[in-house]
Formats: sequence, structure tokens, C-alpha cells
Amino acid sequence: MALWTCFLIICLLQALALGDVGFDMFFKTNLAEMSDSPLVYDRPLPSWLRGSLIRNGVGRFEIGNRHVTTTLDAYAKLSKWTFNNNSVGPTTTFSTKFVQSDSYTQSVAAGDIKPYMMLAPVEPPFEPWQTLQSMRLGADNMNVNVFNYGGKGNNSEGFVITSDYWNVYGIDPHTLGTRKPIKPKTPNAPFYDKMIVLGCSHSLPEHGTKNYITFLTLASAVPGLKSRYYIYRATSDEDREQIAEIEADKASYMHSFALTKNYMILVTTTLFFDLEKVYTTFNPSDALQYDPNAPVVFHTVNLKTGFVESYQTENFFFLHHMNSFENELGELVIDLVTYQNGYAMNIMNLKKLVNATTRSWFQPPLIKRFTLNIPKKTIDVSTFDNLTPNLPYTSKFDFPTINENFRFEKYCYVYGVVYAVNGSDFLDMALVKKDVCTGKTDKAWYKKGSYFNEAFFVPRPGGVEEDDGVVLVDILDTVTKTSAMVVFDAKTMTIISTAQLPTNNPFGTHGRFFPEIV
Repeated sequence: MALWTCFLIICLLQALALGDVGFDMFFKTNLAEMSDSPLVYDRPLPSWLRGSLIRNGVGRFEIGNRHVTTTLDAYAKLSKWTFNNNSVGPTTTFSTKFVQSDSYTQSVAAGDIKPYMMLAPVEPPFEPWQTLQSMRLGADNMNVNVFNYGGKGNNSEGFVITSDYWNVYGIDPHTLGTRKPIKPKTPNAPFYDKMIVLGCSHSLPEHGTKNYITFLTLASAVPGLKSRYYIYRATSDEDREQIAEIEADKASYMHSFALTKNYMILVTTTLFFDLEKVYTTFNPSDALQYDPNAPVVFHTVNLKTGFVESYQTENFFFLHHMNSFENELGELVIDLVTYQNGYAMNIMNLKKLVNATTRSWFQPPLIKRFTLNIPKKTIDVSTFDNLTPNLPYTSKFDFPTINENFRFEKYCYVYGVVYAVNGSDFLDMALVKKDVCTGKTDKAWYKKGSYFNEAFFVPRPGGVEEDDGVVLVDILDTVTKTSAMVVFDAKTMTIISTAQLPTNNPFGTHGRFFPEIV
């Protein structure tokens, strides 16, 4: 599973030692599965809201007597909320199912976790031969994101779930059934079999086409052989076209990238892979080494020509991009959720995470703007104003979501989840709307004891204003100990309607809204 999730886990585990009610519900196995279970919303929904929010996440932490030691390795579970206003009347349903990956089905059949590649050891630990087998079989648990690489109507071909590994799984978006494992092509990657292979959880749509842009990381395991990044155009769930190739002395961990109408920007962090440690301990998380003194490098890739240029800037760590665009001067504007460093990425074991000493590293993120001038080869770094009274935390969020109609464009609004609102309790969360244009109209929704999954913005069809739409987010209420889908007015950040779920929804990662899936 993607390494970014550990940030949220660390925040949440802060509260475990403080005895927060309901905390364990977020990271507790829930075996319940259901299809199209009716939901009842307490107030009318917008008549135009039609489609399905499909989210990836986790749902099972143990099989038999063996359990994972990090939430990053818990088994993938999909959830779907469907909104269907038709001639008969509005119908709203909830579905949730486990991904029937090879690793999951084999483990369930055996009554024990089978040895596939994981980020951290399991308990009880595998035998040495099983650990070697896990490295040979590779990663198989795709529990991070959901995309449509070309499916239409009732044809589910093209719908996939992803992680930070290269392989993906095809799914049926209507039933949440698992179709097949998919190993996307890797054109012009001659050293594929000699590398540690990683992918990208956050592909982005290429402007003006039906394709997606993504990247492949080949971390060299052979002395003298450089690591490489391959920039690809995904034309289907399996097919890839090479756009560019970038060599690197050391491979960086990257969870996402930036994209404008004409450029892909690969921001290589200084969280590097130390492959000697992988082959010593056989745990991928042991390979991550953060260099606080090395510069972060922005690689710009011309999508038409494949030409690459590189620029250095200050040291920081990040996981998520907000949006990117080309301004009126032709500069590339890249908005990121930044962290001071990536040291905590090495701390994956839950026992370490509940220790006060190993938890104490956490500092809230800060959103920043990087403006790249290609002719001058410069990068200007700036922060965003917080000028809204009584909301000092609205630039300190993660899990950003925007109106996708404004991707690649100058925009003003981004939504996200803030942790540690009160400055001390990391489970004190708020849902925020950040005004990145003026900082004067920030908004937030806060209710103590509410744990948020990632929000998603759904624009009103035909809407012109950027914030004309709704924000969908499932919330765990630690007072009632129930999960609910909450629909917010994206302009005012007030609740339009709420529906209690028939089962508690565990920790979710990423997803998206598909208007065509009803």
C-alpha cells in the first residue's frame, strides 16, 4: 500500500494513548460485505446528483492467528455510494466488498496470511523461506485508489484499482467485483527484471484526450546500473506509451505528480531507496532513507516532445499535489501539501507508532505554491494567506480535492482534512475549504469526535462558479459509534443531508466520483 497513509496513521495513533473513544473503529477489521443496501437521507438531496462515489481503503488486519503490523498492509476493501435520480424517484444505496486479489483469496483459503510482499513484517513473522517467497511474488494488495482507463456504459473494462506498485487490478464498478490482475506494459524499459518496480497511486487525465499520464519507477538493484523513471501515457488499463525517460543516481519515493496542459512535472523527494537494506531484511520499508540536506528536484516533461529539464529547490517532503496550471506568463504553477521532512516514513510498526517518543516527530503539513519559470530556470516558493477570522489552520490540511473542471486552470478553492485543529490532539479534525486566491473566504466544518475520510467534490452539471456543487465525505462519529455519508454544500460548507451507513466504514484511502455508474 502507498506509504503516504502512515501520516494519517501517526496522527490517529497519537490519540490511542489518550484513550479516544471510537479510535479503534477506524482500524478494526470489518468483514461485512453488501450490495446496493438502501440508504435513507434525512433531507432531500440535490436533484442533479447522479452517479457513484467509489473509494478504496482497508478492511481486514488479520487472518487466522497472523496479523499485519501496519495499516499500510491491511487488505483492500472497496466502498460505493450510488445516487440515482430517475423517473421512478431517487434511490441511494451503499455497497462494500473486499478485493478478491490473489493474496487475499489464497490467505482466506489457507486461514493464514500468505507470503506476498508487504511493507512491514507480520506477526507471528514468516519463516525465512516464506520471506524470500514474498519478495519473489511481489506486491498484490492494491488498496489506494480507483480509476477509469476507458470503461464505458456497462463495460467495466478499464476500471482499475491502484497502489504505489506497478501492477493493478481490474474491477467491475457496478458490482465491486474483482475482474483480474493486470500487469501494465512497460515499453522501452529494458532493465525491468533487474529493478525494484514501483508505480503511481495518482494518475492524472491528459488534457484534451481520453488518456491518463502516469510514471514507472525502476529502483536499481544492480551496482553500476542507474535507477530510472519512465513517464507513460496510459491508453487503456494495460497499454502504455512512453513519453520520456529520466535517469537517477538514487530512486525517490513519490506518491503523486503534477500535470498542466503541456507539461508533466515529476517532483523527486529526498526519501530515497536504500536497496542494500531491502536485501538484508526483505522489508521494503527498511529501504526508505530520508536525506534532509539534499535538494528536491523538479523534472519538467514536455508532453508533446518528451524533452526533460530539471530544477532544484529547497528540501521538503510531500505526498499530494493539489492542482497545477500554466499562468498568463507561461510559468508553471504547482500547489503541494508539504511536510518538513520524511523521517517518519521509516516508522511503520504500530508498536513504535503508539510510543510517545516515536510519535513526537509530527508537525502539521503546510500547503505551498511553487512557481517554475522555465526560461529563467528558477523556482519561486510561496505560502497562502490565512485572513479569515478564527480559522488559523486552513492552510494545514492534507487529502486535497478540487473541482476537477478547474484542473489545469487558475483556481481558487481546494477542500481537505485538517488534523490537530486544537494544536495538541491529533484526532481533532476539521473539514476545510481553502481560498487560495485571497485567503479571506476560508470555511470549515468542525464537530468534536468526528473522524473524516477523504472528501470528494462533485460539480453541479452546467455550473459556472468553481464552488457550485457538493462535497461528499464519510464520517465516523465517535459519540454514536456509527459511520455516515454526509453531503455538504460546497459554497457554504453546511450540511445538506446525512445518511447513516448499515455498517461502520473503516479507514479509506482515495477514490473518485463516476457520473456514469448508476
